[in-house]
Amino acid sequence: MAPLLEVRNLAISFDTEEGVVAAVTGVSFSVDPGKTLGLVGESGCGKSVTCHSILRLIPQNGHIHSGEILYGGKDLLKIPNAELDKIRGHDIAMIFQDPSSSLNPVHTIGRQLIESLVLHRGMNKTSARAEALRLLDTVGIPEANRRLGEYPHQLSGGMNQRAMIAIALASLPFLLIALAVLAFFGNSFTLFIIIMGINGWENYARLTRGMVLSANTHGYAVAVRSLGAKPSSVYFRHILPNIISILIVQFTLNFPSTILLETSLSFLGLGIQPPLTSLGQMLGAGRAHLLYSWWIAVLPGALIFFTTLSISIIGDWLRDRLDPTLKNR
Repeated sequence: MAPLLEVRNLAISFDTEEGVVAAVTGVSFSVDPGKTLGLVGESGCGKSVTCHSILRLIPQNGHIHSGEILYGGKDLLKIPNAELDKIRGHDIAMIFQDPSSSLNPVHTIGRQLIESLVLHRGMNKTSARAEALRLLDTVGIPEANRRLGEYPHQLSGGMNQRAMIAIALASLPFLLIALAVLAFFGNSFTLFIIIMGINGWENYARLTRGMVLSANTHGYAVAVRSLGAKPSSVYFRHILPNIISILIVQFTLNFPSTILLETSLSFLGLGIQPPLTSLGQMLGAGRAHLLYSWWIAVLPGALIFFTTLSISIIGDWLRDRLDPTLKNR
């Protein structure tokens, strides 16, 4: 399978008063469909510049000297601006690092979110407002109806960041670029899990769309429509029961990956921060005690192993229980 995005030998520099400064040199990576890639490094190492260059958003004093950024078989560094504008925000969306400067201060949150829905998904304003409320609720903004009419300065930094996430998700992009999102959510385990869940939302969206399109042409769906059933009845009473079990099982099978992702980030010090704790932190702290207190590291590791294994077994059990064709086997 071809990569969704491929960056090859990217080199970027900036003109400053002190001379030319090399920001990125020889960076190469690829992102496969349905996968998540993290760029980790110290402040100033070029992570944000690399991400901005994907959509050609680097400042005027910046120069991309060499490299390729391939998306859909096209080099984003060479295509015309008009063609790139069709990709920005639609195919590739970005959650910027500083919401206070990325959100327009003279427009309400609702106007900026609805504008994205109208532009990229062709919704009318009534439908776009309803979808905007749903998106704000999804990212955890309370009193979404009231927040739609508020300006960025009336919201906290965390709420503005969540609004930025909602705007980015509004277009259902194929690729989502997030810059240091966790820094704006504070020390919250629940919000941390929400952010990790966002990384995999496109898998479920594509899986659901594919199954619905397939089931819609199946014999039972055609037969029901021939009897005069309304489209809503066909989808909710006949198609949905056929795909819901697959989605539930897929979620249970993907949940261990989320646990391992959280554990890995916390182990590296990039996830849950003290005073909260996680298995990844416990595992990391136990490394220094392996010689004389081995259980400090082994026990969290064993718990991670058995937890992920148990959830996978539950997923297999649910598959057998929810599929009527497998119950009597």
